[in-house]
Amino acid sequence: MVSQTFSCFECKKQYKYKSNYQKHKKIHKIKNPVPCLDCGRVFSQLTALKIHQRIHTKGKSFTCHNCGQRFSSSSDLQKHQRLHTTQKPFPCSQCDKAFSHSSTLKTHQRIHTEETPFPSRSCRNSLSDPSDDKKQQQPHSKEKPHTCDQCKRNFANLAALKSHMRIHND
Repeated sequence: MVSQTFSCFECKKQYKYKSNYQKHKKIHKIKNPVPCLDCGRVFSQLTALKIHQRIHTKGKSFTCHNCGQRFSSSSDLQKHQRLHTTQKPFPCSQCDKAFSHSSTLKTHQRIHTEETPFPSRSCRNSLSDPSDDKKQQQPHSKEKPHTCDQCKRNFANLAALKSHMRIHND
């Protein structure tokens, strides 16, 4: 059986099926074609292209123009875009700090309330921020990586070293 191919006279693309060839021919009649940059498919209207592009974005049709990351809602995109600006719409009522996300403010405010909902993996202490657990584990290890330049005494953390340095400054 000999297979027939259908060739486009304008762009020389070839098609195995006549129906695909006939559908293809329509793109040459479009006055202002709008191509999909992901797959090359051509559309007669921008709205049709935007609907088509959802297959490439998997429902995440809101794109950050700074980094290209995609989001499923405009509110998620707006939250993300604060990372690229100095916009910090969540001020702390207890001090002069401000934050780009309400969740970061909430974590920060635990400093003022002394709320400690996260248990340490190393001891019985509780922490206000789960990311502090790694820092907090250092005193439980024997490691003392911070050395005083003046007396060569070693400390487990930078805060302890800075506190110690005051004795040399008096």
